[in-house]
Parts: sequence; structure tokens; C-alpha cells
Amino acid sequence: MESSIRRPPGSSRRHVENATWSDSVGSEKALASLRRASEFLDQQLFPHEQAEEARLYPALASPLGSPDATATMSRMHAEIDRLGHRAATHLALAESHGQIGDDQVEDLLATLYGLNAVLRPHFTQEEENYFALADRSAGR
Repeated sequence: MESSIRRPPGSSRRHVENATWSDSVGSEKALASLRRASEFLDQQLFPHEQAEEARLYPALASPLGSPDATATMSRMHAEIDRLGHRAATHLALAESHGQIGDDQVEDLLATLYGLNAVLRPHFTQEEENYFALADRSAGR
């Protein structure tokens, strides 16, 4: 299976959980952590999700018996995209002020924890179900 479809390099937990800090919110360290999480999303995770939607899921339609069989994973992609763009909006706002504002903290943390909560089962489901099935379908 193509490497662009496999889980993106690096752990989602490392990039996203590291940004789910609760102290030092106004610090440069917190802002740098949010930048790294955003870079991970833009450079690795979003391309990975797009590759799955374009190549993996259509390839699994026949072995799974229906193109709708991957609908729940596509819905998870939509939620990952929504939360990722929400985090990017927080980053842009924080960078315009030079720090993460006190008025951002609650929603930003909810966004990052939500993203982490969606990514964990999503990656597990991909590894345990879809990638294994795709490898079998490809004769590996």
C-alpha cells in the first residue's frame, strides 16, 4: 500500500497531545506547540486523509461489498478537518496578538482534546481494519 495512505509519519498523539497544555497558556512555548500541531495537520495529516478518500476507500468498496462501507471513516475525516481548521483559526488569532489569548483557551483546549479524541480511534480503526483488508485485497 502507498506510504501516503498509511498513517502519517510521527504520532498524532505526540503532535496533538503536546499542544494540549493547560499551564503557560500565554507563553511562547505554548504558541510554538500550537504551531507544530498545525504544521503536522497541514503537512502530514490532511494529505493522508485526502489520499485515503481518493485511493483507499474507493479500492475497498468491492471487498467490503459497498461504497458506503467506509462512510463512517469519511465522516471522521470531516470532523478531523473541521477541528483542524478550527485549531488553525486559533493559531492565526494568537499569532496576530503575539500569544494565545485568555479568551481563546477554553475553546482551543476543547478543539485540541476533541481532535485527539477523534484521531486515536480513527487511526486504530484504519490499522486494524482498512489497511489490513487493503493489503489482503492487494495479495500481500
